[in-house]
Amino acid sequence: MDNFQETELVGKIIEELRPLLTNIVRNIMAGDQAVVAVIPPVATSDSALQECNSKISAEIASIESKVQQLLEQMQEFAHKEKQFNDLHEELQKYKNGLRRDIISPLLKSIIHQHGKITDQYRFYEAKLKDETTDKAALFPTLLKEYKNFAGNLEDLLYDYDVETVSPKAGEEFNPRLQKSVKSVFADSPDNERKIAECINVGFIDVSNERMLKQPEVAVYKLMDMNII
Repeated sequence: MDNFQETELVGKIIEELRPLLTNIVRNIMAGDQAVVAVIPPVATSDSALQECNSKISAEIASIESKVQQLLEQMQEFAHKEKQFNDLHEELQKYKNGLRRDIISPLLKSIIHQHGKITDQYRFYEAKLKDETTDKAALFPTLLKEYKNFAGNLEDLLYDYDVETVSPKAGEEFNPRLQKSVKSVFADSPDNERKIAECINVGFIDVSNERMLKQPEVAVYKLMDMNII
């Protein structure tokens, strides 16, 4: 039984008791022996009967007042509880909507930018290693800036419960958890379908263990001798 049902029940009890008790008083005043027999003997004078009636009426009024106070308290409690439940439900909707409409797109955008910055870093890193490239002081500085920027983005994502996922070389390749973007010829059957290198890290939402972006890896594969 909920609070509203209990409140309604108390109200019905009051309505049921009021005419019953009033009728008992009237019967006492009228000298109904069936009623008088169940109460302690009192004097039969009119003044004594009136005094008894007054006491009973006062008791009835007191009981009614207390029950009415109890009813009001229950109604107030039920109202406050409903307000609390409504507020909690609204807060949950706001929280879920905020993450779906604002935070999730933000996280995806940051992840996308992280991938672009990482690609640029690898491009300039390769240029720096190229002997034909003029190794000006700008290149090492630029590489450092790109790397720092990627690290800053990772720190930002960490504040939103998003962490990087970077599988190690030699681990078994799992297509459910990683994305193969490059094949490397295996020099041994033991290395087949093992990770050769993590090219780009992945990202996971640790609050619900949902993979937001699979890490991109290079995977060892045996050379098909029929191709040679």
